[in-house]
Amino acid sequence: MVRDRPEELGVAVGAGSGSGPRSVVVPLSQVLRGIGSVLKNPYTWPPFLTFFCLYAAAGNLSLWVVPFLRDVYGLATPQAAVYATAGSLSVLVAAPATGYLSDRVLGRRRPLYLGLCWGSLGLWGAFLLTLGQPPLWALYGLFFAMGVAASAFVLTWPIGREVNPPELAGLSVAVVNFGGLLGAALTQWPVGAVLDARWAGALAGGARVYPLSAYAAAFGVCSVFILAAALASLLVRETRCQNIYAILNPGSRVGAHT
Repeated sequence: MVRDRPEELGVAVGAGSGSGPRSVVVPLSQVLRGIGSVLKNPYTWPPFLTFFCLYAAAGNLSLWVVPFLRDVYGLATPQAAVYATAGSLSVLVAAPATGYLSDRVLGRRRPLYLGLCWGSLGLWGAFLLTLGQPPLWALYGLFFAMGVAASAFVLTWPIGREVNPPELAGLSVAVVNFGGLLGAALTQWPVGAVLDARWAGALAGGARVYPLSAYAAAFGVCSVFILAAALASLLVRETRCQNIYAILNPGSRVGAHT
């Protein structure tokens, strides 16, 4: 169902050659100038930093949730993995629903983005404050709700695109997306170090078994990431699902970056 041919979008291809679509080679220098323009735009950084912190928390949760369920709830690894799927399953539904609500119902980005980010903070707080206490069915529901709130990340891409020059749409999405990847990459070692610092020496099958206090400290760090994401989301500009670069930069010339 995906349209992947230029002619399906009314784009003329192979004009005058009869040899099919013509390729366009973009010089690396032009790409680097475009990336520089996106990075110099102050409106790029709120969605970049929000996604950095959101994905830092999500990445660490996905990394440690199975060991947590194994060590604290005594589940076998396959059982723990089943409960760990709750957040991923909810994102499968909530992510496209978030995009639909933003694009087709609200016609706005910021209220939904803020609501999901701050809702995520509340859910992470509930997870941390009750760590190890809820029954498994309730914990599954909590993980599912956390996945719904985490679907805020899908709005990062259009927000980043709509505050940058239209001709740099692809680069804008790539830059803000890199924020999330960077968040996951740079924070997993420190969170693992927090766990290791509180390891009491227990082993099971050659793997370290961490006490509840170690997971409380590690997930506490993740909660700080979520707080930072919620605060950064307050700086996101409302675009009303349209590119507002010219409005934010009235003296700019659209297309000058190409």
